[in-house]
Amino acid sequence: MSALGALPFIAAHAQTAQIRIGVQPGMSYLPFYVMEHEKLLEKRLTQAGLPASVSWLRFANGPAMNDGLLSGSLDVVGTGIPSFLTIWAKARGPLEVIGLAAYGSVPTVLVSRNPNVKTVADFTEADRIAVPAANGSLQSMLLQMEAEKVFGAGNWSKLDHLMISRGHPDAAIALLSHSSEVTAHFSASPYYIQELRDPTMHAVLKAEDITGRPISNGMMYIKKSFYTANRQSIQQMLLAMQDSFDLIKSSPESAAKMYTSMSGDKTDIADIVAIITAPGSIYELTPRSFKAFADFMFKVGTINRSVGAWNDLFIDEIKNLPGS
Repeated sequence: MSALGALPFIAAHAQTAQIRIGVQPGMSYLPFYVMEHEKLLEKRLTQAGLPASVSWLRFANGPAMNDGLLSGSLDVVGTGIPSFLTIWAKARGPLEVIGLAAYGSVPTVLVSRNPNVKTVADFTEADRIAVPAANGSLQSMLLQMEAEKVFGAGNWSKLDHLMISRGHPDAAIALLSHSSEVTAHFSASPYYIQELRDPTMHAVLKAEDITGRPISNGMMYIKKSFYTANRQSIQQMLLAMQDSFDLIKSSPESAAKMYTSMSGDKTDIADIVAIITAPGSIYELTPRSFKAFADFMFKVGTINRSVGAWNDLFIDEIKNLPGS
């Protein structure tokens, strides 16, 4: 049975004629690529008698997608927890945002080509760490959390000046070139796997080493006004995402082929299947470690609003899931 259970009945009214969804490259977005390839959302919308026009837009990082959401050129954003919390803390009135759900967890690994870097304490002024966005991405926030653990309370920004913003594909190319300023890259699959095939590269740490628990790599969120006006369509999107999870779990090889055909990723299918079926890969709507990020970001002043319970920021349809 779907984790959503029985969705509440919503009285029918006109829904938007188009849903525009923003995503980024990488296997964190596998459920979206499968959904797009199989037209799962269109199928759900059609079955429900709703308009079924869906557009997919590619972005390099979360801040760019937040700009799209605020400007009205995007309806649904899928990106890291920090980007969601950043826009939630700032947006008010008609721009207020609300979370839909998570879209799973995949391993996130910090890779370095500097042989002297065994922990983050070993980075020097000669190092540059590529993250999707140096201010506000999941990876940048994880590095801040780790910096405070390693260097002591109040030293969360110790590594900030070493971080540079690069989309994952460009960061991987730069790191593997050995001629770029990039000496480390904090990424999800398949990029860290490609990097670790180079014998001069090594893993420094995993995201779970920092938090001690699974982390949802991304969150889907929208303007609250869009949710209110299009609740039926949003419910169908949650069901379509669950359809995508079910397909990924039941047929990982098919999902891997869909991903490569949609993304252009040249990673071997067998390697992608291994990623999909690895113990650290979880495909679910339940937000994980959301409150931990919210508390940290409020503590260090990245956001100016505190979060009570994780589900205070999410739609009614997922409030009863066992999130954290």
